[in-house]
Amino acid sequence: MQILITYLTIFILFCFLGWCLEVVYRSLRLHHLVNPGFMVGCSLPIYGTGVVVLYAIADLNIGVDNEIASFFIKAIICAFLMTLIEYISGLISLKIYHNRLWDYSNRFLNIQGIVCLRFSIYWAILGGIFIATLYKPLKGFTTYVYQTKDLYLVLGILYGIFIVDWVYSMDLMTKLKKYAEATHITFNFENLKVNVRERFNKLSQKRISIFNEFKLRHKLFEHVENKDNNLMNETDKTSKEN
Repeated sequence: MQILITYLTIFILFCFLGWCLEVVYRSLRLHHLVNPGFMVGCSLPIYGTGVVVLYAIADLNIGVDNEIASFFIKAIICAFLMTLIEYISGLISLKIYHNRLWDYSNRFLNIQGIVCLRFSIYWAILGGIFIATLYKPLKGFTTYVYQTKDLYLVLGILYGIFIVDWVYSMDLMTKLKKYAEATHITFNFENLKVNVRERFNKLSQKRISIFNEFKLRHKLFEHVENKDNNLMNETDKTSKEN
């Protein structure tokens, strides 16, 4: 039971913290507010999944007595598994939903533009930082959650919100998949959001706000259901891969 509560807590916590990190990074880089990922709410599941894996690796007894050697072995394992997760999630999105969530095609030693050496190195560094700095405090926090039964209700509410958001977002992805199959394209979800944002701003004649940013998914629904060819054609797309 404690293991279940531990991983449920870590997943939902870092889905949110990862979303916060991406909002800050992308908004500063693009000079406007960005709601990253394919979900409507404040959640990026790949971060939650990633940190669950990092925690499991940090908690692993690999049978090496030397602490320094153990640390580097775990960091390498982190890099491999996180790269694998990134590749599998990117490949599923690309092959099943015809949606390229990110593109590393211009990076050195990349595989299908989904993973690359540079970010694998980043994962090794982040894994090492996590093991050295966050593992023990996070273990203490999850133990506190497990021992505080009142927090189970909070955890349940958060997962209720997450599930509703996931179902809504997957409905959109399914509609986009059908459109992509009908038109034989692979679309870039982030570019599609940019085009919808520009149209939304022109029509509303308002400066972008956090509330408008969350409305973009609803606008995406409208455009896809209306088979807005101009909108889809404006996005960066490639020929559908066999």
